[in-house]
Amino acid sequence: MRGVLLAIAGIVLSFLLFALSMVHVDDFTLLTITGILGLSGVSYFVYRFVSRSIHQYKE
Repeated sequence: MRGVLLAIAGIVLSFLLFALSMVHVDDFTLLTITGILGLSGVSYFVYRFVSRSIHQYKE
């Protein structure tokens, strides 16, 4: 259960990082890299969440 909550928190935080960096990318172009990292974090945590859910379903 703790891992699922951490994955959901990671998804939300990574998406917020991505969204905020894309909103303010005109002010500071280095935020593009931050946006890429945020989007990569979202995909990583979604993968962990789905993998853990499938593993728990099989048991």
